[in-house]
Amino acid sequence: MDVRTRCWHAGETVALLNSVAMIALFVISGCSNSQSDVSDTTSNSKPDGFGDAVTAESIPAGNALPVTAEETTATELDSNATGKVTGPESQTSSGGSAASGTPAGSTGLTLANPPSEQKPIISPGLSPQTLKKLLADIDYNLRVLMSGQSGISDPQEARKKLLNYINMKLEASRNLATHEDSSAMEKSQGARGELQAMSHLASVGNVKVAEELEKLAQKNLSSKDASLVSDSRLILIGFSLEDLKNGKTGAATDIVRQFQQMKDAQTKPDVPTLMIMGMAREDLNNAGFTEEAQTVREMILELYADSPDPAIAEMAASMAGSVTFEKIEKQRAALVSETPEVDKKVTVDEWSRSVETLIEEAPDLQTAQYLAAAALEFEGLQREDLVDATYKALSDNFGDSSSAISKEINVAQQARKARKEVIGKDFRWNLPGTDGQYVPISQFAGKLILMPFWPQGFPSSLGIVPQLKKIRDEYPDKVVIVGVNLDPEGIDVQPFINKSQLDFVSFRSESSPSREISNQIAHDFGMVSLPFVAILDETGVIRSLNFTGRNLDTQVMNLITQ
Repeated sequence: MDVRTRCWHAGETVALLNSVAMIALFVISGCSNSQSDVSDTTSNSKPDGFGDAVTAESIPAGNALPVTAEETTATELDSNATGKVTGPESQTSSGGSAASGTPAGSTGLTLANPPSEQKPIISPGLSPQTLKKLLADIDYNLRVLMSGQSGISDPQEARKKLLNYINMKLEASRNLATHEDSSAMEKSQGARGELQAMSHLASVGNVKVAEELEKLAQKNLSSKDASLVSDSRLILIGFSLEDLKNGKTGAATDIVRQFQQMKDAQTKPDVPTLMIMGMAREDLNNAGFTEEAQTVREMILELYADSPDPAIAEMAASMAGSVTFEKIEKQRAALVSETPEVDKKVTVDEWSRSVETLIEEAPDLQTAQYLAAAALEFEGLQREDLVDATYKALSDNFGDSSSAISKEINVAQQARKARKEVIGKDFRWNLPGTDGQYVPISQFAGKLILMPFWPQGFPSSLGIVPQLKKIRDEYPDKVVIVGVNLDPEGIDVQPFINKSQLDFVSFRSESSPSREISNQIAHDFGMVSLPFVAILDETGVIRSLNFTGRNLDTQVMNLITQ
C-alpha cells in the first residue's frame, strides 16, 4: 500500500478516533478531555461498541465530490458580525435550533447564512475572543451537519457546506494559535483545533492533509502543552492502528509504546483515551497480538477500573474486554445446582481461590458485579460460608472507598445486612392498598403470608406468582398472598392488576428516584433482585425471604408444620 492510500485510510481511522472520543467536535472555547464528558461520549453507544463512526462514507455524498484546492482553504468572516458576538455559552440556554443550525447570541454564522465562497481568507484583525466564538459557531454547525439534522436535502450541498466549515475551522484555529494577543490557553485551543480540522479533512479523502497531519502530530509531541501532546498521540495511534491493519512490522509494539508513554506522562486519564485504548486492544487481539492486547488491557484497568465515576468504571470493564469466567462459572453452577454429588465437589477453599484468581485477572466493576450476584445466590441457598468467603475477597482486594467498585460492594453488603436484620421483626409498614384503601396486616392474622414485591415494568417480579398461587391453592386455609407494588409515584397500577388478573391484595409503596432512598420498604428488606418474596407467619412476623425462587415450597412447608 503506497503512502497516499495509507494516509487516506488513516484519515478514516483518525475520523473514527475523533468521532468516538469527541475530539473533533469539542466547543473550542472549552476544549478539554475531561472525565465529565462521559455522558456525551457514551450516550449513543452500547457497552460492546463505539456507535457510528464519522468516516468518508458517512459524509453526505460519499466520495462523489473530490476535495479541490478551493475547498482546502478557509472562508472570510463578515467583519460586521464581530460586534454581535456574545459567546458560545449562550447556545445551550437560549434554545438555538438544531434544524436551522443557529446558536443564539453567536457570530451570525449559520447553516442558513454560511461562509462566503468568494474570498477564502479570515480577516487577520479578529481578536482571540472573536476567533474563539467563531470556532464555537463552526463546531456547532459541524455537529448539526454531521448529525444529519441540518434539513439540507441535497447531499452535495451538505458536503460542500461541511467542507467550507472544516476549512474555516482550520484557518481560524491557526490564527488563534499564532495570534500575538492569544493567551497560552488560547494558543493551545487553536493548536488542538488545527488537529481536529485536519483530521476532518483527512477523513474525507484529502491525502495531502493526512500526510501533513501525521507530521504535525509527531512534531507536537515535543510541546509543553500536555493536552496538545495527548491529542497528537491519539492521532498517531490512529495511524499506527492503520499500520497494524495493513500488516506493518512493529505496529503492535509501537501502539503499546505510545500508550505507555501516555501513562508515564501521568496525564489525567480521560474518556477519549479510554475509548481509543479499548479499540486498540480489540484490534491487537484480532490481529493475533495477544500479549500486546493484554498489556493494553492491564493499562485500561490500572487507569480506569477504580474510577469514582460508575459510568467510567463500567465503560472500562467493557473496553478491557470480556473475561473468561469459564472455570469459576462452572463452580458457581455446581454450587447452586442443589445436587449433592455435584456441589460437594467444590469446596469453600476452591471457590475462594477461584475468586482471588478472577479478581487478580480482572479487577474491574464487571467482576465485582458477577461475584456479588453469586453471593446473593449462595445466600438464597443459606450457604453463608460461601457468601462470607466471596465478600472477604472483594473487601480485601477493593479497599478504595471512593471507587465505583467499592461503592457497588458496599451497597450489596448493606443490603445483605438489611435482609438479616429484618428477619424476626413484625411487619410495621403502614401502607395503602393499590386501590387507595388502607388494609392492616392484622387482617390476615392466622395465615401464613406470601408477600411478592413487584413493579409492573419488571415481568420477572411476577414470574413467581404461579408458584405462589399453587402453594396457596394447596393450603387455602393456611396461606394467603399479599403483594407489595413498587411502581413510581403517579402511576395508576389498577388497570394492570385487572388485566393481569392478580387475584390478591397488594400494598402500594411508591418509588421516587428523586429521594435519597427511592423506596423505603424495598431498602429495609434489602431487595436487590427480582423475584423477591417475604414470608410472614400467622402473627405478621417476617420469618424468611426468598430471592431465587428455589426452595420456596420447603420454606413454606417448614413454617406450616412448626
